[in-house]
Amino acid sequence: MPTARNEVVVGVPPDRLWDVIVDWDRYPEFLPELKEVVVHRAAHDGYDVTFEVSLIKRIRYRLRFRADPPHTLAWEMVEGNLLTRNSGAWTLRAEGAEGGATRAIYEVDIEVGQYVPRAILTKLVTVSLPRMLAQFKERAEAAAS
Repeated sequence: MPTARNEVVVGVPPDRLWDVIVDWDRYPEFLPELKEVVVHRAAHDGYDVTFEVSLIKRIRYRLRFRADPPHTLAWEMVEGNLLTRNSGAWTLRAEGAEGGATRAIYEVDIEVGQYVPRAILTKLVTVSLPRMLAQFKERAEAAAS
């Protein structure tokens, strides 16, 4: 699959959005497809996290993140049950008067195994990714008010 790219402007500075993005344990509170998150390692420069998502089927994968707070969070898949590749990045850029807003760019490159229905990939790219960005925006802006 070619890389999917989505972006959104969020009404908080990059450091506030960053805090929401790396608050892994709270993801199930605002991302309904996410059923479980296990943080194996959390440090200033990186994270190692397992996710379980329900999109037609249960998808479990472990990602290793490289962090440059609050600007870039890039990842590569370490292991997964139905995915053969999952890599990508969040890029956060200050925007607006005095950097009071953030342009959040989310890029992902995902491949699924040959026995996985293409409907899962289609749902992920066309429905789940744009909705996920909207959910991060809503969460960050609600926390700021």
